[in-house]
Amino acid sequence: MTYEQMNGWEERFAPDCRGEVEIRWLYPPGIFPFVREGLTVARRTSKIDTGAGHQDGRVLVGVAIIGPEAKEIGDGSYHHWRRFFYLMPYDFDRHDRLYPPVEALDPCTVAPGVHGSETERCFIPPTPEQRAEIEKIFAARQMEIAKKRDNAAERQRQHRRVIAKSKASRRRWK
Repeated sequence: MTYEQMNGWEERFAPDCRGEVEIRWLYPPGIFPFVREGLTVARRTSKIDTGAGHQDGRVLVGVAIIGPEAKEIGDGSYHHWRRFFYLMPYDFDRHDRLYPPVEALDPCTVAPGVHGSETERCFIPPTPEQRAEIEKIFAARQMEIAKKRDNAAERQRQHRRVIAKSKASRRRWK
């Protein structure tokens, strides 16, 4: 790719967060020394639930709410870039953690339309009170995951019962 082809690439493809009107924190951002920033494509502008924020045991901490004047990706697709902020279960496991993850941001520096930054606060381990609050959040997320898994298993058992009954009724009529 030549320089002329690359010129303007950022304007066309880089995520544009100028259309954000609010950062909606699901938990108080002050209890986290850092959060990770992720990016997803969202069709609706005000829906909070982002699928990408809940993958791999992630704990969704905050979501950018997109305003009606936000720039769309492509022409007339109604898709927008949306930032979300999350933590991983192993982020605060080690007490001797020296460095935050690469995508770590200080949640106090995040604002609508402004990318956050890594500050000294990201390098300070959480206090015991903060650690207790973070552990409660992770425990609630683990319970939510277990509940979804149990519900899925129950639906699968019910489906198998329905199939078994239909097979039995077909055998009777043969």
